[in-house]
Amino acid sequence: MLILYPGPDHSESLASVLRGRGHHAERYEYLDDPVRQDLDRVDLRVHIIRSVERGEWDAVVVQPPCSSFSAAQAPDVRTLREPGGTAEAMPHWRPHPGGGNSHAQFTAAVCATAAQVRTTRVKTGTLFMVAHPPVRSRGTEYCASEANHATLWDQPCMCRLVRAVPTSTVTFDQGAFGSPIQKLTTVMASGRAAPVLAILRRACTHTAHTVVALDKASPKSARYPTALNMALANVIEEVCMQ
Repeated sequence: MLILYPGPDHSESLASVLRGRGHHAERYEYLDDPVRQDLDRVDLRVHIIRSVERGEWDAVVVQPPCSSFSAAQAPDVRTLREPGGTAEAMPHWRPHPGGGNSHAQFTAAVCATAAQVRTTRVKTGTLFMVAHPPVRSRGTEYCASEANHATLWDQPCMCRLVRAVPTSTVTFDQGAFGSPIQKLTTVMASGRAAPVLAILRRACTHTAHTVVALDKASPKSARYPTALNMALANVIEEVCMQ
C-alpha cells in the first residue's frame, strides 16, 4: 500500500494498522523526513508515478494538506471563480495556494495513473482513495457562508479526473469514528469501491461538538482517529479482495 501526505506516523496511523494486519505500507510525509520524503521534489514525484504505473501497489491513499484549502482564511484564498488563488489573496499568500495547487495536481496525476494500471494481476486499475474536506457549494454538505469557497474537489485537475475515470464518494463526520473534533471528510475512491465505501457511511452520535476543525484545532484534527484508520483499512482490504 502507498500512502501520501498522511501526517506524522504513530502507532495507530493507517500505515500502522495495515502493517499490523500483515500488509506492506510505504508512506511519504515531509514531516517525517523533510529531505527523502518531500513530495514537492520533482524526482520523487516521478519515482512515485512510475511505481504506480508499473502496478507495484494494491492501493494508493492520498491525504493532501488542507491548509491552503481552508475556508477559515481571510481574505478567502480560493473562490469558485478563482480556485487556484484569488487576485486579492495572492499578494499575502503567494507561496501558500501555489503549494496547494501543486499538491492537487500531483494527487490527480497519481489517481489517473492508478486508474489506468493493467497487469496480469491488476485488471481494473489500482485502487485509489483521496481524503479531504467536502465541497460546500452544493450537495448534502452545502453551507451558505462557504458556498463561494473552492475546495480541493473544485480544482480543475480534480474535476478533470472525475470526468475521465469512474469514481465513488462518501462524506462523513470524523466524530462518528470517535474524534472529539467535528471534521467533515469526503473520501473519493475508484469506482469499483462504491459498494464497500458504505463502511465509512456512519452518522455522528455526538449531541454537540465543543471544537471544530478550524484555526488552532486544525493541526489536532489532521490526525485521524484510530477507528477511522481501521475502517479505511477495511475498505482497502475488501476492495482488493474483489
